[in-house]
Amino acid sequence: MSGDGYDEQVLWSLSQANDADAKTRLIELYTPFVKQIARSWYNKLNFTGIGLDDCYQQAYVALLELIPRFDPEKNSDFKPYLALRVKGAILNVVKYYSENGHYYCWLRSRNKEAIDSFITNEALKDDKLDSLVDLTLELAVSYWLSAVDYNYIITEFNNSYKMENTIYKELIEVVERLPKSEKFIINHYYFYQLSFVEIAELMALSRVRVSQLHAQGIKKLLFYLCNGDKELLTC
Repeated sequence: MSGDGYDEQVLWSLSQANDADAKTRLIELYTPFVKQIARSWYNKLNFTGIGLDDCYQQAYVALLELIPRFDPEKNSDFKPYLALRVKGAILNVVKYYSENGHYYCWLRSRNKEAIDSFITNEALKDDKLDSLVDLTLELAVSYWLSAVDYNYIITEFNNSYKMENTIYKELIEVVERLPKSEKFIINHYYFYQLSFVEIAELMALSRVRVSQLHAQGIKKLLFYLCNGDKELLTC
């Protein structure tokens, strides 16, 4: 039962019949929830300059837009859809608040691109735990590559011993042994920070093919890190 004595299913039915009072009561019912979600995202994103009131506003707009579109007969629970909509609404605007916000959104986009590459091109094993371990290790290699300061390492490569025996130097060495296409993609994605779309244009390939080659290159780097056989990298 809602706080007004109405069963929530009744409110949804009335709302779908364009009952304005029912829509108002649903808004009141879910406003505390969207404020809770908005506050959670504010705590994660306040470094970007976005304010709590801004998060509340985006959350409230998301609630207003989603209520008329939600069909309770097709979807049993409104809250998961609402939480996703609030998240999307806040993330869509956070990049406009500062350079930090823009960088955060850019980084999220790149991380998603890399993760999608591994998931899409991963051959699932019978043992789901093995598949999860493989994916986790591939993400670790991707993270290490993302952390490489390429210009610094090249300088140290040529002039000093400071980078000896580090995983970053080893990764640079192993990347150089990859097949030409995979090496090009790894270099331009991680060290020059181009997107798969931009790399695809440079190579005259589809974005899907670039994603496949990226995943293949990461798997080869992971194989070397686990087994130490550089000859297999060129296969």
